[in-house]
Amino acid sequence: MYKYSDKEGNTYFTNCPFLSSKYTLEWERKRRKLSTKNAPTTTFKNINLTANQVAEVKKKVGNRLKDPYSARYHSIQGVLKKTGANETSIVCGLVNAKNAFGGYVGKKPFVGYYDTRKGFSVSGMGTDSADSLSILKRCRVYGIRFDL
Repeated sequence: MYKYSDKEGNTYFTNCPFLSSKYTLEWERKRRKLSTKNAPTTTFKNINLTANQVAEVKKKVGNRLKDPYSARYHSIQGVLKKTGANETSIVCGLVNAKNAFGGYVGKKPFVGYYDTRKGFSVSGMGTDSADSLSILKRCRVYGIRFDL
């Protein structure tokens, strides 16, 4: 473990000997300040999806299910993510459908992106508990929360 203290009295610890140099640490600190200072802010705004958009979401999510005709959709919500000049519509929701044995598996989350030119594309579906937790966390970042 290498230790370095700068002029302001801050102490740094690192496993790499070349990172303990004074110039490397000062350059890294300046780079971090510049990257956060000039980074565009990201905002999320709730949007109302049209009936056609909801139908397209259901169709694309249904394409990934074993039995799409048994699907029951819950709380399909959309947000507009704006980062600088870029805008993206993000859709999150819950779906309950039958598995290969014919039983309902419970509400599983899904997330996707809506593009006006390409339509809706699913980027993730909760197939197991780890995937479901990851998707729920991602939707919470966007400001969408579900009651399971």
